[in-house]
Amino acid sequence: MMENFADAPISITEARADKERDARIAKARDALIYVLRRIDSGDMTVDCAVIFYRESIDGGKDYKTHYSLGGGNGHHDILGLVERGKFMVLSK
Repeated sequence: MMENFADAPISITEARADKERDARIAKARDALIYVLRRIDSGDMTVDCAVIFYRESIDGGKDYKTHYSLGGGNGHHDILGLVERGKFMVLSK
């Protein structure tokens, strides 16, 4: 069964991060639920997604980096999305 996040509540950390415009406050899960909430409510249509995440291992002494892809029309779409995202982060 697939869960619908359209009515998922906004967490305290998500609200605070949004109010202070500081992504460092939000948790990774907050960011994922924010996107799922907008997709499931019909607020936005996503045709391509690239998600990078870091997993803490050895009690936080080391990390593993992972990614997940969905949609798009091949490597050009995915690399374009990655570069656009990088530009947006560096422009802030």
